[in-house]
Amino acid sequence: FDRIAITLAGRYHLDAWKTARLFALLQLAEADANIACLEAKYHYNFWMPITAIRLGDNDGNPSTSGDPSWDVLAPPTPPVPDYPSNHSTNGGAGAAILAAYFGRDDISFTENSTSLPGVTRTLNSFSQAAMENALSRVFVGYHFRNACLKGVEQGYKVGGFVFAHYLGEVN
Repeated sequence: FDRIAITLAGRYHLDAWKTARLFALLQLAEADANIACLEAKYHYNFWMPITAIRLGDNDGNPSTSGDPSWDVLAPPTPPVPDYPSNHSTNGGAGAAILAAYFGRDDISFTENSTSLPGVTRTLNSFSQAAMENALSRVFVGYHFRNACLKGVEQGYKVGGFVFAHYLGEVN
């Protein structure tokens, strides 16, 4: 979301102070989102898909079977519990800050992928970016969908709180 903010700071000709405030809000919200997410991860301590899939024979459900050879698309799997997804929580916090800062969610922007060279994406809103960011964790195999959806939701709450309570605009 920093790269999105850089793009928009240039597009809207933000001066140095407004740009600094935008990035301070983003970093504060994402730091708080990380703290909230990690606290929740170790509270719920839910297994990651790789563990669930590999050990499906041992989950007590006769309708499931394990696949010990299954792996994520981009090893290694993060060494933390599944729920909620930290990546998703950060995305929700970033989207909440950007939407609040610019006064709307439906701002289009184009960004290059850092993980898929040569891939460029045009998105129509911050919420679309947050959701694609979240679902990427499902597609790579790191998280269950619920962990990602709840992560985005948690991030929005953290980002909204940060924007409402810290670093208000000085007139």
